[in-house]
Amino acid sequence: FFFQAEDGIRDHCVTGVQTCALPISTDDTERRIVALLHRHLPKLERLDNLAECLTAVRRGQAGLGRRKLLLVIDQFEQWLHAHQGEAEPLLIQALRQCDGERLQGLLLVRDDYSLSVYRFLKLLEIPLLQGENCAVVDLFDRDHARTVLTAFGRAFGKLPPEPTELSSPQQQFVDQAVDSLSEQHRVVPVRLALFTEMFKHRPWTPEALVQVGGAEGVGRAFLEIGRAHV
Repeated sequence: FFFQAEDGIRDHCVTGVQTCALPISTDDTERRIVALLHRHLPKLERLDNLAECLTAVRRGQAGLGRRKLLLVIDQFEQWLHAHQGEAEPLLIQALRQCDGERLQGLLLVRDDYSLSVYRFLKLLEIPLLQGENCAVVDLFDRDHARTVLTAFGRAFGKLPPEPTELSSPQQQFVDQAVDSLSEQHRVVPVRLALFTEMFKHRPWTPEALVQVGGAEGVGRAFLEIGRAHV
């Protein structure tokens, strides 16, 4: 099960793995995870407490058989920010049930919340060991950012499918977009994703990029749309 920050709820099954997603929030994360577990694991419906639900999973009482339950919580910094200073939040009690065999958790957090993560895991009595139970995901270098942006363009039908090479103007568009997005020769992945989302209905040409003021112009347009809906 994947618990992620998304705009809506979706479910699908890929190669025998049941996945689902719903919006993360700062104040009722635990309740929403319980509702998600009830939806997919009927044997847990009698349990209203997240810690009790995950205890049942660890004990093999959730109807999973030999399968493992993986809880992936994306943008976990939102929860950390909302619950800073609390002595022992319910989520701490619940995640103590993770044994790595029947139940496992994966937390995705921005690097500027590293100290908050350390405090959180200290309450769980889990030491951070790079390469064993934690990993730092670096920003994209320019070459990789170009590869990813090109893949997005092909997926949106704005660039020719493989193995067709990009034309000179198309390659120029990719190069200019990445150069505009990069800071100190690195590109923040979410900025790249935002750019492609905002540009997917426009022609991927240098001229179109100039018209909107480059990647920075796309970002400003996104913020203006956000303010208009507040």
